[in-house]
Amino acid sequence: MIVTISRQPGSGGEDIARSLAEKKGLRVFDREVLREKLIELEIPEPMIDRYDEKKPGIWHGFSETKEKYLHFMKKAILEFAMEGDCVLLGRGTQVLFSGIPGVVKVRIVAPVGQCALRFSEEHGYHLKEAEKIIRHINNEREGFYKSFFHIKLDSFMLYDLIINTEFLDVDASLSLIEDTIETKKNYDCYLDDLLLEQNVTELFLYERKLPIHDLNVVASKGVISLRGEIYGDVSVGYCKTVAMEVSGVVDVNTINLQANTSSSAYMA
Repeated sequence: MIVTISRQPGSGGEDIARSLAEKKGLRVFDREVLREKLIELEIPEPMIDRYDEKKPGIWHGFSETKEKYLHFMKKAILEFAMEGDCVLLGRGTQVLFSGIPGVVKVRIVAPVGQCALRFSEEHGYHLKEAEKIIRHINNEREGFYKSFFHIKLDSFMLYDLIINTEFLDVDASLSLIEDTIETKKNYDCYLDDLLLEQNVTELFLYERKLPIHDLNVVASKGVISLRGEIYGDVSVGYCKTVAMEVSGVVDVNTINLQANTSSSAYMA
């Protein structure tokens, strides 16, 4: 069982997520777990602080570090999910698992005034200050999703269930989520291919540092399809050989991997 929970600040989403986890015996992936796993993957803490559910600045938005952060964030989430039943809080998990029918994707919302009231009570802010903070957090998260995933956070197609907690308490919200889990319990939660895509991408771009522009890796039952444009002296055949080194890869399709021999300067 994997449940992703996207939440507005002050909507009660985190309380609902942790109550669900406690009731069902699920692990929780949150900000602290992500930070710990990214540090294990040797991602610098300043990079984590810069990008975690935040809108990148105008220069950071186009940087290679943003793409590197996205890759390792996805890897951390997938490795956590592969370990078993869990609740995943934010971080684009509803997008990452959009093609997995067995994953339950939930959005928790409430009117700004209600969110501000809860936020002020929980954190001791004056109501106007709480509303200002909430609007800022919402703006940062919307920017994060637009920059990293090119989607609108509130797009209803991302979710199986959207809960407005203006008049619903934690128990009522849990009941709705549990009903949704029950309807999806027989669907597949196969994640191996998603992690395989990340592992191949990591080997190509961050370990071997192969000069491939717009690399895209798609896995289906262990068969890897590569798309992109190769620069320099690296051959398509070599790329296939490298991909086959990754545990779990059974075959590699390179029909959409093109060699561009017009510029060897790319490697520099």
